[in-house]
Amino acid sequence: VVSTQSTWEAKHNKWTEVACQEVDKTERWRTEIDASSLLTRNLPKWETFKSAWPTGVYGTDLQGHPIIVERIQDIDLHTLTTSFQMEELGIYQARNMEYIQAVKHAISKQTNHMVYKHHIIADMTGLSAKVYKAKDQMQAVLQVAQYYYPETLLKLFVINAPFLFRAIWKALSPLIHPITKEKIKILGGAFIDELQENGISIDQIPPSIGGTFDVSKCQTILLP
Repeated sequence: VVSTQSTWEAKHNKWTEVACQEVDKTERWRTEIDASSLLTRNLPKWETFKSAWPTGVYGTDLQGHPIIVERIQDIDLHTLTTSFQMEELGIYQARNMEYIQAVKHAISKQTNHMVYKHHIIADMTGLSAKVYKAKDQMQAVLQVAQYYYPETLLKLFVINAPFLFRAIWKALSPLIHPITKEKIKILGGAFIDELQENGISIDQIPPSIGGTFDVSKCQTILLP
């Protein structure tokens, strides 16, 4: 019993140490990029980034978690590789994440129910081998949420995933934390039932991926 307790205490202490290190890392990063001001300060290339990496905030699931939709065919890989430094990509994606956090805060106030996670639906329609040329840039964008906004992702649904995606997933998956990987569902074209099983109804996703959501009612907040 003593041995078992000692082992548990050692694991607990290690987990606590790692957790504290992650918190410190995140706080340092937020200070370095002045994350708290990203929604209000001028970012010279924001419109360019927003156009090159469109991120839509649409409806919510049954518990109020917002639904984010990104489509690979809408991503401008050429602009990402020619107009931004790696560090800039991280900052601009952090601006996206800060906005999503603000939307969840607004939903929490409206519903009097704490909402701190969100869904992402990533549509792989149009995926081609040219994505490999921008692999580093895409990683720079995607790792922001993984490293600095931990536990904000509820589920990531990869839809319309073609055979090519398997090769890309094989290359990228080792870079993804195991806990995050457990939240990812790789789906083909028949994904509606899976979404509905997770509380996402068809009227909460945009027509661009087969839904009926009125895009004029996208989740928005007023910024100062």
